[in-house]
Amino acid sequence: MSTPKQKSRAELILLHVILIGTIVGSLTVINFIFGGVCPLRMIFGIPCPFCGMTRAHLAFLKLNCAEAFSEHPLFLFGFPYLFLLFHPSIFRGKWSKIRKIMLVILTLLFIITYFLRLFSLWIDFK
Repeated sequence: MSTPKQKSRAELILLHVILIGTIVGSLTVINFIFGGVCPLRMIFGIPCPFCGMTRAHLAFLKLNCAEAFSEHPLFLFGFPYLFLLFHPSIFRGKWSKIRKIMLVILTLLFIITYFLRLFSLWIDFK
């Protein structure tokens, strides 16, 4: 017999699997139709802060860590960042404050990395 808590946890896992599948499927269709998945890059011509995450994770799955870090140096923090962002109810008490601090630190890391990459890799000052 499964308890209600185990059942709700299984439902949550199933929901996450469906959500990830929907996102991957949508990105595949967008990539096929428009030739890219980044709306910011398609509209304004500049990459978004998460540009390279998909390529980095694919390289990491192929065990090519050097390529993964060159595609996006913070790729390992992407999923934990999203988890912290979208699951605040899991963190209670002192963990709620720790979650907020971690979100601020990760957000600052992503912003700093974005501007460093933007000015060093994508913008040509010549």
